[in-house]
Amino acid sequence: MGRLELRGVEVKTRRLWFVFLYAVGTLGLYYWIWYYRVHAELRGYARTEEGVDAAELCGIDPARSALAISLGSCLIVPPFVSQWRFYKRIRLAQEHAGVEKHERINHALGFALFLLAYFLLPFEIVYAQNHLNRLWCRVQVEEEKAALGMRSVAAAEERSRAVRRQRQERERHRRRWLVRGVVLLNLALIGSIAVSGRPASVWFYATRHDAFASLGKGLLVGLAVFLVIATLGYGAKRRELYARWPEVAFGKPVLAATFVLLVFGAGFRIASHDAAVSSAVPNVNGSEVQRERAQRDAADWGNQLASLPPENDAAFKDIRTVGSLLKRQGNSVRALALNRDAERHFAHMLAAVRGIPDYPEAELNDLRDSLVGLLVLRHRAAQLYVRALEDNARRGIPLTQDTQARALLDEGDRLLDRADKQEPALVARIKRMSRRYSASG
Repeated sequence: MGRLELRGVEVKTRRLWFVFLYAVGTLGLYYWIWYYRVHAELRGYARTEEGVDAAELCGIDPARSALAISLGSCLIVPPFVSQWRFYKRIRLAQEHAGVEKHERINHALGFALFLLAYFLLPFEIVYAQNHLNRLWCRVQVEEEKAALGMRSVAAAEERSRAVRRQRQERERHRRRWLVRGVVLLNLALIGSIAVSGRPASVWFYATRHDAFASLGKGLLVGLAVFLVIATLGYGAKRRELYARWPEVAFGKPVLAATFVLLVFGAGFRIASHDAAVSSAVPNVNGSEVQRERAQRDAADWGNQLASLPPENDAAFKDIRTVGSLLKRQGNSVRALALNRDAERHFAHMLAAVRGIPDYPEAELNDLRDSLVGLLVLRHRAAQLYVRALEDNARRGIPLTQDTQARALLDEGDRLLDRADKQEPALVARIKRMSRRYSASG
């Protein structure tokens, strides 16, 4: 174990127990120094070799890597990213050096050991240094063989090109499977629309199980259409040289034809499903189409309610302010202005609620009528307040001595109290209705 010089670059093989004990004994300080040095060695080795991916090895910044696992720990993410890249860089250097596949480092295992170090000890430093030692020893042996004429420069260049071709082929293979996975997912989604007329999403189904069931059915339909078209396409091209089924199946013509057919089928299914829902009799305990119609009506009723002008709160606030002005301040002029505003607000709200159309569900219509009744009480109370104050102003006597005006004000108070008592029950009914219809899915 010691220093080695490889093509003018100095690297170092280290005793495994030494790096482990030093890292533990210095409470991680040596770990940062070691991490910086091995990254510098990997970068120096990469710069002496031709064909090594510059972005992966030649572009290593040892200082930044060391900062990622030291100060970067405050940001949580940088140490994990740096460690994952570290083991992949060792594997990349091993690939370039011609290390057999079964002897190369497993970057997933190295990363797992790094995670384990948070609970136990830094065993990953032993794992990584062991592979680095074997890498540097192999590179030294290859250099000695090349110096003795046992390895030609052309052979080294050919080996480098072969490694590069293998990596490119692996990348192409991964991209192909990624594209195929995306294609299958889209087939399932569009197929689910073609089957049920709505996407396989929890927003459109009562439970996740129903959504996944719809997605499974959509995948089966999408695959069936895809396989039929792919088989027809392969049959048309089977006489061509090197025509293979996967290349034909995932080619642009087959995929385009498949998605066009599925999109047309989905559009037709959506139209037919909407027509069936629109003509169905709403029933939360009925068939799926009837439940969806009931849910759609309830959602539309809720949207109608939510779109009403927000004047009820303003009017209610004005009326409550009237009591304070009359009882504490005796300001009947200001109270009259507020009551007129409240009467106008309640009139607008009452007209808007009455404008909510009738639905096939009697419950929705009953709730609308109850809300109308509540607003009628408050509107009538505001009218009584306005009438009492206007009559008192015409008579020109103190309000405390005007028995007629006081009688009208008391009647308005009783109407408001009735409305206040009815409101909590009405709100609870609306909430129960919302839960019941949403649960019917």
